[in-house]
Amino acid sequence: MSESPDGVIATWNAAAERLFGYAANQAIGQPAAILIPPVLQAQQTAIIERLRAGEHIEPFESIRLTRTSGPLTFPWPSHPSAIAQER
Repeated sequence: MSESPDGVIATWNAAAERLFGYAANQAIGQPAAILIPPVLQAQQTAIIERLRAGEHIEPFESIRLTRTSGPLTFPWPSHPSAIAQER
């Protein structure tokens, strides 16, 4: 799975289909926010802004939403190089 700089799901693979319960044609083009609980939306926005500013974010566990089985504890690795390329 990857998302565009504006937060839209750009790619989706078979592993993402199994993990989150959405087929590629259901996920691609949707806001990545469909996977983030409302209570964590502000945290996600803040993290992305910090990465864009060049900060390193240590990997941590967060909660993501699946289509069918509810919340899922999910490791959130940071990829600052991908975001830095947007600048």
